[in-house]
Amino acid sequence: MVLFIQHSMTGIMSIAEQQEIKDYIDRHFHAGMSVTSLAKRFNKTVRTLQRHFQEVHRQTAKQYIQNKRMELARQLLAEHDVSIYTIAARLGYSSPSCFARAFTRHTGKSPRQYRHHNKPA
Repeated sequence: MVLFIQHSMTGIMSIAEQQEIKDYIDRHFHAGMSVTSLAKRFNKTVRTLQRHFQEVHRQTAKQYIQNKRMELARQLLAEHDVSIYTIAARLGYSSPSCFARAFTRHTGKSPRQYRHHNKPA
């Protein structure tokens, strides 16, 4: 256990640890996850987690989480008649308006506009 504490204190992350973090995000990104909670879960500082994640994945953990959420949101909006309220809740947003602002920033379209332009014929 001392080795693990010393190891985490150095700010060094193994490839296996980085993959474990990415896998955890992939399984739980929709659960209102924050980088702070992720860092606590893996016994890292936010700075260490962000820095190492970005070195390996070319984006911060926060960006990766946001991209995963938006990927699922685009899929749900285009392929299903799920309400925007339900999508926002499923992705861990505190309200539909928070989701709509994040979605618009990410895609350049509101969720309604995206749904209208991307519905299957």
